Amino acid sequence: MLNEHICKDAKIKLYLAGEIVEDFADKNSFQLCAGRITNIVSDSEIEARLDDGAFPDLKKNICYMLHIHVSQCVYRCTAYYHSMYTEDNQDYVCLEIVSPLEKIQRRMHQRVSCHSRIAIKVLDKEQIQEILKTQNLQLMKTSVESGDGTEYSMVDISGGGIRFTTKQEIKFRDYLLVRFEILLRNEMITYYIPGQVVYSAPLPNEQESYDVRMKYIGISEAEREQIIQFVFQLERQALQKHQK
Repeated sequence: MLNEHICKDAKIKLYLAGEIVEDFADKNSFQLCAGRITNIVSDSEIEARLDDGAFPDLKKNICYMLHIHVSQCVYRCTAYYHSMYTEDNQDYVCLEIVSPLEKIQRRMHQRVSCHSRIAIKVLDKEQIQEILKTQNLQLMKTSVESGDGTEYSMVDISGGGIRFTTKQEIKFRDYLLVRFEILLRNEMITYYIPGQVVYSAPLPNEQESYDVRMKYIGISEAEREQIIQFVFQLERQALQKHQK
């Protein structure tokens, strides 16, 4: 029963399923549209209100991948497009679910290896709240540069966070402000991003070194999209290298 697992107003995202796309950066992770469930019509059919500006060209003979975001998890299933209509200037889509709901991990961003230098500053909750409230770039720069100047090694990156190693003891749930750079389409971009530690543990083979994983908080959608495009760029470079 669908209504035992999902509910009205749950966020949905619809993706291409099994398609090979030439330019990943321009396809926004294969996402076609997003919206929220407005009605659970039956055990296999839902209606959803599409986000403003979404005009997906959906076909009835194509199977799509559907992600349904509920409070504690994300469900994945396949679905067919049934119909679309407009009411009170809002676009609605009807989808038929044709596979069981599969619970998947909450983290939805692909993580790839990325070895670069990163500067970090541990902040208290009040300092992070001030940064999130003001979005003051100069304040973020000053906060990071007020550290001891030591840079550490990034291990991997995703649209949801970063992983790095450090000799500085950093604790689970610590708030951080980080500075790092990415080279996206031959343009060097510098980021100052606040985050919170979701994992920290000593490295077993390196004395007094820590493996730290941080999720972004307060990141803009433009910044996140740039980082996702950078992730796809790294994946393509790795694939091209492997094929040679």
